[in-house]
Amino acid sequence: MRDKKVIGRKKKCPQCSAHFVVRPESTADEFESVGASSSGGSSLPPRRSARKPAKKRRVVRDEFEDGPATGKKRRSKKREPEKQESKVLLYVLIGMIPLLLCGIGALVYFVGIPGSGGGAIAEEFVMPEEYDTWGTRDSNFQFQYPKGWAASGVKKRASVEHGSIKISAEDSLVGSLFADISRGPGVIGEKPERFPVDDVHDLMGAKLVEKHPDWSEVDRDRLKNRGGNSHLSEYTYSTFFGGERKGYRLTLLNAKYQLNVLLECDADEFEQVKPLFEEMMPTFGPK
Repeated sequence: MRDKKVIGRKKKCPQCSAHFVVRPESTADEFESVGASSSGGSSLPPRRSARKPAKKRRVVRDEFEDGPATGKKRRSKKREPEKQESKVLLYVLIGMIPLLLCGIGALVYFVGIPGSGGGAIAEEFVMPEEYDTWGTRDSNFQFQYPKGWAASGVKKRASVEHGSIKISAEDSLVGSLFADISRGPGVIGEKPERFPVDDVHDLMGAKLVEKHPDWSEVDRDRLKNRGGNSHLSEYTYSTFFGGERKGYRLTLLNAKYQLNVLLECDADEFEQVKPLFEEMMPTFGPK
């Protein structure tokens, strides 16, 4: 039972220090905040809990396989299809290489390489009327070639090219070995008609067989007016793209040089170019 003397007076809560007005017992709430109701009464504010509300945890997708401490990232499964597609593309490209090579070979066979004289019908060869002389200041040999043709070379090596025609000469004398045997009459016990140049010619021919397995030769004896210092043969071989080359191989031997000469062209042009080769070969000699 509340004392009627304190009803209507303001009091201070000894626990929370909030001010309130003592109401009669008929009121619904024992404590109301000051000025909270329309009648001017007040009640205590709701008591706050000392416990802080828990924060909402954000669900983060784990990017690590064994946790951030290990530093091992989880393997992404999205990249696996891309890797498979790249492997398939690589296999397709590898499989296309033989087809591409076959296509290039067919193109070269039917159309021909520019400047090689193959494929298209070659123009009728005309014998040149003027010649230039090849020979460097330090070279031991010289020869004549058609004027206007592309010629290049150094001291011991020369080359002339025109269309499918290629003429090369190389001085491969090593020390004085071939120079000494070139002065001799031949090996004792062998036939008189065999000379040192014949052995050199066979030796160089064996090297060409190693380079071109299908290399074949027919012996054409010697050049006129050169005696036992020359050896001539006619040869044929196949190129990488299936074409055929034909020409003369000439070996010359004297005290100054051991000269290996190749005069060749496409096989279907050989009969037309043959007179030029026969005219050029006697011009190879010492300076």
